[in-house]
Amino acid sequence: MDDAIKYYNEAYSKKAIPKDIPTMKVNNIKLIDLIPNLREIGFVKSKNEFIRLVKQSGVKINGDKITETELQLVLKDGDVLQVGKKVS
Repeated sequence: MDDAIKYYNEAYSKKAIPKDIPTMKVNNIKLIDLIPNLREIGFVKSKNEFIRLVKQSGVKINGDKITETELQLVLKDGDVLQVGKKVS
């Protein structure tokens, strides 16, 4: 139970990025081009779902919410992509 409380405190109370998040190596790839990979690993069900999450401010890069106009952003080594509240 301690792990769950620690995760909750980091992810929600402090709004920090937990240390044990799923990772994927990407470098110099546009966010829009990453969507098929996100579908493959189960982060989103479709491109439309991802776009809907972006419109609802549910997608962040390094803690900053992104908009539809930023789907062409290029992700670099070390960037943290958060999709929805619980998925990183």
